[in-house]
Amino acid sequence: MSDTYTRSYPKYYAKILNDPDICQANKDVFTKCLEKISRRSKRRQRIQELDEPCYKTLHGYLSRMVTVNRWFKNKPWTNLTADNIEDMFDKVETGIITKKNGLPYKDSVSYYERVMLGLPFKLVKKDELAKEVIGDSFKVLVIQFV
Repeated sequence: MSDTYTRSYPKYYAKILNDPDICQANKDVFTKCLEKISRRSKRRQRIQELDEPCYKTLHGYLSRMVTVNRWFKNKPWTNLTADNIEDMFDKVETGIITKKNGLPYKDSVSYYERVMLGLPFKLVKKDELAKEVIGDSFKVLVIQFV
């Protein structure tokens, strides 16, 4: 089926927006971020409507944002401190925070890159704080995955 993300993403997005376990402040960040990514994708590709690869990208971002939200125990990202970020980072990297199946995150770098050092945290003005907290460690992690 070639339209997998085209059909599933809107349902997934609606499910997240209606999830009572996610605070409204973070849902607002998700929405702003996904709108910007959608607009940027359309302009870069010179298309009027989102296509399957665009929906796949949006799904990936939303999934990562929901996961990072869980890592921070649904605390509004605008209220995060350096200690919150450092604590979460240490727990993910030492395997205290794991996937739902109990396994550690092997690709935690993509969560840091796309969410904490990317547009979502930039929207709440926490990207520089995240960069400051995980900056040196992040460079080491990138080298491991290259």
